[in-house]
Amino acid sequence: MSIREKSISEPGYGEVRVKVLASGIGFADVMSLFGGYPLAPRPPFTPGYELVGRVEKLGPSVRGLEEGQIVVALNPAFGCQADHVCVAAELCVAVAESTDPTEAVSLVLNYLTARCILDKKARLKNNEKVLIHSAAGGVGTALLQLGRKLGLKMYGTASRKKHAIVKDLGGIPIDYQSEDFAEVIQKLEPEGLDAAFDPIGGANLRKSYSVVKRGGRVVSYGFSGEKFGGLGQMATGVLLVSFLNGWPDGKRVHLCATPSEVRKNNHWYRTTLSELVDMLEQGKVAPIVGARVPFSEASTAYRLVVEGGASGKVVLVH
Repeated sequence: MSIREKSISEPGYGEVRVKVLASGIGFADVMSLFGGYPLAPRPPFTPGYELVGRVEKLGPSVRGLEEGQIVVALNPAFGCQADHVCVAAELCVAVAESTDPTEAVSLVLNYLTARCILDKKARLKNNEKVLIHSAAGGVGTALLQLGRKLGLKMYGTASRKKHAIVKDLGGIPIDYQSEDFAEVIQKLEPEGLDAAFDPIGGANLRKSYSVVKRGGRVVSYGFSGEKFGGLGQMATGVLLVSFLNGWPDGKRVHLCATPSEVRKNNHWYRTTLSELVDMLEQGKVAPIVGARVPFSEASTAYRLVVEGGASGKVVLVH
């Protein structure tokens, strides 16, 4: 990775130019570095799905936003890890001046994904029992916080050093390094769980499927595996989901890809992100920012994500 300088772009029709205050690093960004994320642009490219920044200039036909306003946005086309970004105005949601930009940017991909999983895909109800993989990560901690508000009984896989975080957020931790989560669940919940949320795919997804009871739901929201994904791994993952959905046991496997959901349904995106911003500003959610790293040290930030050295979200501060 390297930081490059180029002239600042002018916002196009329906766009605003944002001076970025904070941008988030997601696992899709990390997979892209290793060539394992088929949806990424062809290298060289600027990664980053999410940003918080100050509107610097309005493009033609933009209404409802003002220069100087703080906004948060998810850009399905990547490119947010830059000091200035031109983004569609319809992707921008206003944020209060007093809101911490690093917390606000932590809402975007992680909490939208969590809401998509809980509301749109799994359709969770009060008091249901679920399994959350990578429970101390960005999406995992978001699922724990939002799931707690639904009164869910939540099991979460995490390394032992991160069990305190899972417990603090209302989860029951399982050490994936020394325990077989399927055996633990079978012992504690012999009738099975109502849902499982899996960002890993492959054998892990099959095992997640096995701990869900008849008529239960599994949500697959990534195919990271052990080698940061790949086109073959993603294709195999989609085929596996189709195969499992053909099994006559009443279980359903749903795919969740948040950038695609944003492209398909701007109303859902704006409504849900606005609700999340309100919850943050009212203190009803508290994103865990595992590391705030200066933009000039982006490689260090990526290393933290690759090596699992931080819980919650790793944020670049501009």
